[in-house]
Amino acid sequence: MRNLTRTGEMTSLQVGGVIKPITNLATENFSLRGKQSFLIKNDGSEEVTLEVNLPGMEAGEFTSTKFPVSPRWSPEIVREIKVNASAGDMDLKYGF
Repeated sequence: MRNLTRTGEMTSLQVGGVIKPITNLATENFSLRGKQSFLIKNDGSEEVTLEVNLPGMEAGEFTSTKFPVSPRWSPEIVREIKVNASAGDMDLKYGF
């Protein structure tokens, strides 16, 4: 099933309209204000492995998760991404 707006634009059932680049990941952890959860999309050219904090995990606890290159949003709901020195080469987006 395709979801279209009145003007015919594609929409996502997963992401409600906020889509932005993930920035500063090479120097600091990435999270949204109030620890709001979000989805990740890898628009780069290579699969990346990130250390992420998922809802239900303790603060400061991270698990390693692979994010393949994909036009779709990853299924993992994330609260925080741990700093990653290789992030300058990544093209990651977040959405909610």
